[in-house]
Amino acid sequence: MIGKSVFRALNGRQEFVKRCSKIVIRASSTVPQMSLPLSSENSNPLPFFRSKQNSPSLHGSNNSGQFYTIDPSIKKQLFLYGGIPKTYDDLCKTFKETCMMIREPALEIMDYMKSTNFNNAATRYCLYGKIGTGKSMTMAHLLHYGFENNFVIVHVPWAPYWYKFPKEYSDCPTKEGMVDLPLDAVAWLIHFKNQNSHLLADPKLSVCQDWEWSKREITKKGAPLAEIVEMGINRVKHSTNCIEALLQELKQLSDLKRCKTLVVIDGFNIFFSDKTKIKTAAFEKIPPKRVTITSPFVDITKQDWSNGAVIVSVDDLAFFRKDERNTHYPRGLLGAEGFEHLDPFIPIETKNYSEKEFHYCIEYFLDRRWIINPHAASEEGRKELAFLSNCNPFNLLKVTAPL
Repeated sequence: MIGKSVFRALNGRQEFVKRCSKIVIRASSTVPQMSLPLSSENSNPLPFFRSKQNSPSLHGSNNSGQFYTIDPSIKKQLFLYGGIPKTYDDLCKTFKETCMMIREPALEIMDYMKSTNFNNAATRYCLYGKIGTGKSMTMAHLLHYGFENNFVIVHVPWAPYWYKFPKEYSDCPTKEGMVDLPLDAVAWLIHFKNQNSHLLADPKLSVCQDWEWSKREITKKGAPLAEIVEMGINRVKHSTNCIEALLQELKQLSDLKRCKTLVVIDGFNIFFSDKTKIKTAAFEKIPPKRVTITSPFVDITKQDWSNGAVIVSVDDLAFFRKDERNTHYPRGLLGAEGFEHLDPFIPIETKNYSEKEFHYCIEYFLDRRWIINPHAASEEGRKELAFLSNCNPFNLLKVTAPL
């Protein structure tokens, strides 16, 4: 029965695309590009699917389903090195604007954060949901909220990259049996520096203890926190140790109320997997816990510090394909060790589009000329799109691509 239903759905998609392709007109790369006027730039009122509020702090339930625009300068600072899924980032370049839908999971977490007593231990939130339902986009929205409210951001765009596609790895000289990812550590420090460049100059962010990197290289107590970041970027062999020191310092600084820290890690469950593509000299694949970059990020998600928040996501795609667990729930993806580490936490589920979100998304695609086919814009066409995509945000993007 399942096979027949899948077959009918595929046939339906093919017929729908054929029907629409008869009048599809796409601009090729040889045609001069013309920038489309944005509705927000006109003197006319904003269309109903766009929010008047581009500040995440002002978003509320009345804005649910609407799209808001991110300023290009903010996007460059927050997402230059990752944070927005590549597929959607390419779409934003096509649209010549970066807009994100305001959805309930992000609104729920922002409401919790607004009412949080930051004198208590850091509250932990875990985003979960089926593939393509918007976990990474929800985290991007929350990153913007944290940036706007002057949180020091500790962001890992997609943790599995370190273990699936390491740039380089070598034996750790200071910890026997451990492996370093020096170039990946440097790349993350550059990402951290870029996201927090407006805060690192604050004199309150000073080192709480001495850090000795070698006999000649020492970061002394009272030095700017940025010195640790620069040390890791300029001295590659110390990059992982600098990350460990940096995150320990941020926990202490948060406890001392010198800063607020927002930890955001996408694909967190990979830290508790049992394998990576990193091999020893004997060609033995090692688990993430034997990679030095793992420990600092697992440690900062503990509840032994205050004046901050931790937001992680769990995803079946974080695992290697043969190890996928065919579940989207935190207990199944984290395993016993990971669940015990993160518990207690607040689970937040991302779901497929509601009817309102689906229609707002179609209207936005029509406004951006992503959908230019009259049939796709009709009521019948929308029903077909809803059926073919199951109102899944990622699937809807794929289904509408040829329209």
